[in-house]
Amino acid sequence: MCKNRFEKNIIFFYSWIKSYNKNDLKDFIRYLLTQVYLLPISLEGNTQEEAREKALKIFETLNNRGKQLSDADIFKAKLYDKANRENNKDKDKDKVNGITEAEIFIDGWTTLKSSCDLQGVNLDDVFRYYSHVIRGKNQKTSSEINLRHFFTRLDYSPFNNKNYKEILADLFRIVEVIEFINEEKQKNSKLSKWLQLIELYSNQYPKMLVVVYLFRQEYNAKKLEIFLKKVVRYAYYKGSTTTIKFEIYNMIRDISLGKEIDEYLQENVKLEEFDYLGGLKNGYALLSFYSKEDNAIGNYSIDRLITYLDKNLSKKKWTKEEIEKASNSLGNFIVLDIKKKNLTIEKKKTYYKESKIKEINSVIDLLENFTFENFLERDRNMKDNLVAFFEGRI
Repeated sequence: MCKNRFEKNIIFFYSWIKSYNKNDLKDFIRYLLTQVYLLPISLEGNTQEEAREKALKIFETLNNRGKQLSDADIFKAKLYDKANRENNKDKDKDKVNGITEAEIFIDGWTTLKSSCDLQGVNLDDVFRYYSHVIRGKNQKTSSEINLRHFFTRLDYSPFNNKNYKEILADLFRIVEVIEFINEEKQKNSKLSKWLQLIELYSNQYPKMLVVVYLFRQEYNAKKLEIFLKKVVRYAYYKGSTTTIKFEIYNMIRDISLGKEIDEYLQENVKLEEFDYLGGLKNGYALLSFYSKEDNAIGNYSIDRLITYLDKNLSKKKWTKEEIEKASNSLGNFIVLDIKKKNLTIEKKKTYYKESKIKEINSVIDLLENFTFENFLERDRNMKDNLVAFFEGRI
C-alpha cells in the first residue's frame, strides 16, 4: 500500500511508461528532451513556514503571468497552507490517526468539489455565496469587490478568522443549501412555486439572498414560504434589472441580524406596467399562473400560443400588427405540465389535451376560434393576476 501521493504518482507513471512500446518510448523521451523545460526554483527561509509563504507568493505570481487559475484554485492553496500550519502548531500531533492535517484538507476539498459537480455549481460561485454570508454578518451593504481581494485581503475574511476546518464546514453548508433548493424546486409543493420563480429571474441576486437566508436560519417551511413570496414580489415588480442588488444587500444584512424583511406591497398597480416584459416573459407568465395555484408543477414548461408557424392567422381576420403585438405579450404565454413542442395552433388543440391542468381545457376551447379579442381578454386576465399579487390581494 502506498504511504503517500508521491508514491502513487511514481507507480502510475512507471506503469504508464512501461506500457509503451520501444518506438513510442523513444518518441516520448525525444519529446521530453527537446520540448519540455524544467525551471528549478530554490526557496529558502529561516523557518519552514517562511519558505512555504514564499512558495505561495511565487504560485500566485505565476498565476498572474501564466495560465489563469480560478479564484477557487487560489483559495485552495491558501487553505492548504492553513492546514499545514495546523500541523506545525504542535510537532507531537502532526498526524491524527496517521493522517496529516494537509491530507485531511485534500480529502475534504475533493469531496467538496465532487458535491459541487453533482449540483452543477461552480466552486467560484460557492465562494461568492460565502462572501455574502460574511458580508451580511459584518453588515456590509456596499458594492461587491473582487472575490480574490475579498478573501485574501480583508480583515473580516474567514481566512483571517477561522481555521480551514471551519471554512470547509461553511462551504459544505452552502452546497447543502443549494442541494435543498435544487431538490425542492422539482416538487409539487408550495415552496417550489417561489423557488422556481427565483430560479427563473434574470440574475442571481434573489437566489443569493435565499442561499444566505437558508444558511443563517433554521428550516421552517411556513416562514420560508412567506420569505420567498416577499423576495419574488420585490424582484419581479422591479423588473429585469441589476439595480435590485442594492436592496438585496440590505435584506442580506437584515436577515443576518435576525430581522424580518419588508412585505414590499405596492399600491395602485396599473395593467400597463406589464405591457413590456423584458427578460421576464416566462417569469411573469409563471407568476400569473401560480398566483391562482396552491402548489407548483415540478416539471413545468412555458409555451407560446402564437409562433412564426401561425401565418394563417391572417385568414381569421388577424392583422399583421395584431399578430406582432400578441406574440410578444403576456397573454401569449401558457404554463404546461407537458413538454413544449413547436406546433401550430391547430396541432396544439390536440396536443394540449394530454395536460392535466384545468386551465388548459378552456385554452383548447379558445383555440377552436382564436380571435384577437380572445387574446386581449386572456392577456388582461393574466395581468389582473399580477396586479393582485403585487398589491397583496392574493
